[in-house]
Amino acid sequence: QAEDGIRDRSPSRGLGDVYKRQPDSREIIFAASDNANTAAYQDPTVQLYKVLISGGEATKLTADKNDYGNPTISPDGRYLLVFSYAANNNEIYNLNRLVRFDWPTMQNKTVLSEKIDRGTNNFVAAGDQAYLSVEDQGHDKIFALALSGDALKQLSTATAGCYTNVSAAQSNNVLIANYESASSPPEIVKINADGTHTVLTGFNKEKLAQLDLPQTETIWFNSKKGKKIRSLLVRPAGFDATKKYPLFVVIHGGPAGSWKDNWGYRWNYHLLAKPGYVVLLTDYTGSTGYGEKFGQDIQYDPFKGPGEEINEAAADAIKRFAFIDASRQAAGGASYGGHLANWLQGTTTHYKCLVSHAGLVNSISQWGTSDVIFGREVMNGG
Repeated sequence: QAEDGIRDRSPSRGLGDVYKRQPDSREIIFAASDNANTAAYQDPTVQLYKVLISGGEATKLTADKNDYGNPTISPDGRYLLVFSYAANNNEIYNLNRLVRFDWPTMQNKTVLSEKIDRGTNNFVAAGDQAYLSVEDQGHDKIFALALSGDALKQLSTATAGCYTNVSAAQSNNVLIANYESASSPPEIVKINADGTHTVLTGFNKEKLAQLDLPQTETIWFNSKKGKKIRSLLVRPAGFDATKKYPLFVVIHGGPAGSWKDNWGYRWNYHLLAKPGYVVLLTDYTGSTGYGEKFGQDIQYDPFKGPGEEINEAAADAIKRFAFIDASRQAAGGASYGGHLANWLQGTTTHYKCLVSHAGLVNSISQWGTSDVIFGREVMNGG
């Protein structure tokens, strides 16, 4: 996804994910696009190919309207596992699905992750299971999915933070992952049988001990349109509940993105709060981690609906927390967040200050000058 949420189908996209077949290593399976020149009027698709490691012509394995990526052969060699994305279905956002093909016949295509109405960050196959990092309401959780497709189980039990880059030992199915939260950069952890984790590294321990990083708070409210909307609230270092703090509403790009309980270097919640702001981060309609429909519902309403939800979230937080100064509110964001900041500038006097980084002011001009055109037409009914 491009940062403004319009899928990047630029002609420069060619060779995609590569997988070297094991154990004989005679073939390489890869994903590539051969129709990127059609990006002005449709979604180019990325298909699967294989080629002998000794060279020669590539053989095309798929030829349909879907995108494919992350090709992986199951440990027993029976299946090819891949991510699949729907394309050219008149939707601005589609979940990735974990799909299984019989290998090497490419028969019996089966969607394994049909029961997971969430996006998957990565997967790894070990034994008869696929282990997945799955995005869910501001967290990345670990699930086990039987390659037979008949069993799904959440493994991680943490109610905070995010697990990414899941890896598994083939010999004993030991799971390793990165774990991070808004108050702790990623470290390597081992997932225990009870769903907890054991931290294996401590690269940032000494530096973190010197910092005041208050725990983020999750807030839900019901919008005027009846949607459940989630936000993160971040208090500044040295927080004093008896004081009044200005509110900084930060708007994520995408719109296919989310404010997660994870560590950020570009948009670090605590760094934004440090000057003395209470920071509010709202996952407006179009955000990910709340199901495919929630991500798609921004279509045909890219500004007004999300803008109203952001304003409602700010008003809700002010009502809840006496330490927020309602007379001093600011909002801002980048890319799609910049688009929405500009929308707010033209439609509300809610804020004393608005920050627009890389935000459009004229969507027609942007359409005419962008390298991503078709997705913008789909967003607006073209």
